[in-house]
Amino acid sequence: MKMKHRLGIIERALRKANRLFSLFETLSGPSATTGESRMLLNGIWRFLTDPDHLGEIKAWYSASLNDFAWEALTVPGNWDTMNAYSSYRGKGWYRRTFEAPSDYLGYTVCIRFDAVYHHTKVWLNGTYLGEHSGGYTPFEFDVSALLNYGSTNTITVMADNSYQVGAWWPWGGIIRDVHLIVNHKVRIQWQKVTSTPDLIHGSASIHINVKVLNCFSRVKTINVECNLYDKASGSLIWSSANDKNLTASASVNANSHVSVSLHTKLPASKVKLWHFDFPHLYRMETSLLENTVLKHQVSNPFGIRKIELSGTQFRLNGEPVRLVGFNRVPSNRVTGNTEPKYLVKADIDSMKNAGANMARIHHVPNDSDLLDYIDEKGMLNIGEIPVWGKEDIHVTKDNPEARQWLKEMIERDYNHPSIVGWSVANEIPGDTAAGQKYVKSMFDYIRTFLDSSRILTYASNTAAQAGSPIGDAAQYCDIISLNSYGNQAENAIHVHRLWPDKPIFFTEYGPSGFNNEDPNIGNVQVDSLLNLLRDKEYIVGASLWTWNDYRSDYAGTPASENRPWGVVTVWRQRKRGYENARKANSPVKAMRISHSVITFRTGTRVKTAVTVNPKGMIAADLPSYTMKGYKLKWQIYDNHYKSEGGIIDLPQLYPGNSPWTGYLLWTVPMEGVLQQKITIVTPTNYEVYEKNDYFNVPAAPTIQEVLVASGTVRIIFHKVNGASAYNVKYGMPYRSAKDFMWDIPAIARIYTIRSNTA
Repeated sequence: MKMKHRLGIIERALRKANRLFSLFETLSGPSATTGESRMLLNGIWRFLTDPDHLGEIKAWYSASLNDFAWEALTVPGNWDTMNAYSSYRGKGWYRRTFEAPSDYLGYTVCIRFDAVYHHTKVWLNGTYLGEHSGGYTPFEFDVSALLNYGSTNTITVMADNSYQVGAWWPWGGIIRDVHLIVNHKVRIQWQKVTSTPDLIHGSASIHINVKVLNCFSRVKTINVECNLYDKASGSLIWSSANDKNLTASASVNANSHVSVSLHTKLPASKVKLWHFDFPHLYRMETSLLENTVLKHQVSNPFGIRKIELSGTQFRLNGEPVRLVGFNRVPSNRVTGNTEPKYLVKADIDSMKNAGANMARIHHVPNDSDLLDYIDEKGMLNIGEIPVWGKEDIHVTKDNPEARQWLKEMIERDYNHPSIVGWSVANEIPGDTAAGQKYVKSMFDYIRTFLDSSRILTYASNTAAQAGSPIGDAAQYCDIISLNSYGNQAENAIHVHRLWPDKPIFFTEYGPSGFNNEDPNIGNVQVDSLLNLLRDKEYIVGASLWTWNDYRSDYAGTPASENRPWGVVTVWRQRKRGYENARKANSPVKAMRISHSVITFRTGTRVKTAVTVNPKGMIAADLPSYTMKGYKLKWQIYDNHYKSEGGIIDLPQLYPGNSPWTGYLLWTVPMEGVLQQKITIVTPTNYEVYEKNDYFNVPAAPTIQEVLVASGTVRIIFHKVNGASAYNVKYGMPYRSAKDFMWDIPAIARIYTIRSNTA
């Protein structure tokens, strides 16, 4: 009885939680202002694994099934973040109930999944809706004829994560949002905004392509109107009321669709270009009307920027640039690959602070929130589908599933200015006939049906072994993307000899072996790796593998199941390699500091000279780009770590410019001076270079606890102001630690900690 009572309490709590998660924009059909309403179906779902494949046989999708004893699982989420299912591969079943308002009757109602990994089947009220393969892109089903309006409905999802590709973990489950979406029967499916700036006159050509669906059984005549807003301020920039080119009419056949195209020219006074340092965004609001009555309205941010390949140069808005970045695997031991906003933002902010401006961020379509954030903060990205490795079954000409993934990715992500290209695969056998036919057919498909405006490529580890220009699918690429570990220079030289007119971007580079999981040991020498590439001007960029350590069971992975390639751990602790990467990726080559006095007595007025040396000429350094709108930020810390400081505007510094020198005036604090910190700040407020000058040795930290177990010692201590590293002495010699805790092998009898500020 106690167990039944407890289950009853849980059941009531689940129902209450799901009522809270089912948020409505309106309770009277589509919103009057947008022509669309959404019910969020996130929250607590019932969950049960199905290792014996009994679910369909026993009709677990039945609306009358008693799922009372099933597990409670949060959506979005991964079942393998739970200890009970941490290594489970196979089918997992999800169920939940919801109420469909009676006001939805007569409209088009769809259930949309933003992503489920990997193979999915869906039922509503016991009726099979369909299936989907691919774990990173959205899909939906029209459920208008199947809903119980004004009553309870049961949605059932079978997700199967048996399929694995790549070296990352196949996190299973409903990994993104789920919505019930209600629209009028005539609606906009998507809009694609293509902007082309005139770099000479400053104006911009804006083309809008709108796909309109008609679910009526008769022809509909519709009007389309577009209005352009500044995304940050919300102000109207360009209006259909004043520009007839932003209005159009069309007839849509019954149960069919039509594409409506609009085109206008934005004057120079209204144009602000999108750039990784100046990521200005607009918002295109497009309305669909029937007899002046609003039926649907969609709104998409976009940016105006120009990407050009000129010989072996990569040009952004006319400027040759050579850029660097990181690959990032969506993997976290707490959140799996569900990509909560706080984690995405923290990662991107740290990557930007470490000089990241361009990457092929991952092998799969990135989460929409991540793309929104790199649009906002300024980072170039190449989108890719998960066709990976020499044994991938999708590597066939015109492969239908690969086409499906490309279509879903590009239609969803077309308007992101951060995306500068599409990649159709990673490390497939591009040196075989099958690989070449696959790549060429996918390129043809994209250019003909999806997007003719962007760079096309595939990430290759075979082009460097090609014997002739027709020996690899790289011959079809606009930009050759190379993956190389330990022999980057030789591979780049060979590829350049075969295709001398094509730029090269290292989609992956790194050392020949793993980094280390320990943040005090993991130390990728990024500067040494980039030194091999700097003088090769045809290399337009490089992306380190990887930003983060990530869970995996791929061959060679340590027992921890973490592949330790990253400059941060799976828990996002920064390793020593992070600062190495930050320095190597900076547009600043060096900084020198000198003071007008030698002795820093209290009250002394000090003049400090700061000399900033930018990276070399575009042909001789990597990264290399113009520093426009950058600032120098300085801070003085006394012995109690209180500070004074200021900000100086830097002049525009071009690659290869002579060093610039500026001067700071400050007074030695009454409490004495401990440290001077100087950083170079981007226009988007990222600190991409840091120089510290220490005047005194910080106080030694106090050991809080020493834990001894299994032949190791863990020392726990509090960080102290002004220390960037700590030395641990246990006999001889010293060992270095950067974090709060450090495990020491081979125990000695003496434990002391001394600060190291070098």
